[in-house]
Amino acid sequence: LADVLDELGVGDARFVGHSYGAMIALAFALSHHRDRVGGLVLLDPSSCFTGMKPTYLLRALPVLVRPSPERQRRFLEWECRSSGVDPVDLDQDWLTVACMAAAFPTTRPVVPRRPDARALATLNGLGMTAILAPHSKIHDPTTVAQRITATVEDATVMTLASGSHHTLPLAPADDINQSLVRALNPGPTE
Repeated sequence: LADVLDELGVGDARFVGHSYGAMIALAFALSHHRDRVGGLVLLDPSSCFTGMKPTYLLRALPVLVRPSPERQRRFLEWECRSSGVDPVDLDQDWLTVACMAAAFPTTRPVVPRRPDARALATLNGLGMTAILAPHSKIHDPTTVAQRITATVEDATVMTLASGSHHTLPLAPADDINQSLVRALNPGPTE
């Protein structure tokens, strides 16, 4: 990320990440590049503040062991139904691409370690916002919110009116967009 910022001629930037992207953004903010982070918005951050639920991991196991588009589709449909979203109502092009991607990984991605409370406390003053999906099956949103407020005292935590981990960032689009605008433009709005 630092190399990308250098190549673009950007000193610092505000980072927005969902799920694994939130893990990467958080790890970057906690690294020796913290001065390059002008703000942090984490959309339903997985494994950043708490671990994943065992039921989620068990459900994901077939996709992790032998990934295939069909297994990925079943998994995504299961998780999205938790928010009351009928998989038929999902953007079918997005769903197709998300399922096809399950067949592509040839190497495992680098997964940052979940930071401890001491490391998280160093985020005070950074301008961090977490936007949580209320029906996420990857973790308990209430526990995540409590861990954030206990460790990053000036963090803002928003919980969407609906949505699950895998409906984000597509649905609920209006609620997500409004939350992102508030997070990226703190202060009075007209």
